[in-house]
Amino acid sequence: MSPAIEVKVQTGALPDKMFQFIPSTIEFKTGVLYKLVLNNPGPNRHSFSSKQFAASVKTLKVQTTAKGVVKEGVGKEGVATDLQVIELPPETLVEWWLIPQQSAEFTDLHCTVPGHEETGMGGTIVVK
Repeated sequence: MSPAIEVKVQTGALPDKMFQFIPSTIEFKTGVLYKLVLNNPGPNRHSFSSKQFAASVKTLKVQTTAKGVVKEGVGKEGVATDLQVIELPPETLVEWWLIPQQSAEFTDLHCTVPGHEETGMGGTIVVK
């Protein structure tokens, strides 16, 4: 298998972008191994949630630099099959190794922390 292509998404990085995903549009190709790096260097708690995208990828591994990563939908033998919400406590880095399985545009990317989506913390995931 080829090495993973790294895709970086940051939250809470700058004072005027505290409640945004940067970038807000993330692109992947089907059948390709990716390491999605979710970085929250800021002081606020955030999350990364796209139920539609999570249900359409094959997850190989998830790891973090901090406690508190929530995995919903863990399959048998502890293998994560459906990561609907990834929590990002302050100053946390999460790496999600995944392979997109279908082409689609997922518009349900958002932060599940109350009030964050309402202030613009959402985005789109495009799989070609």
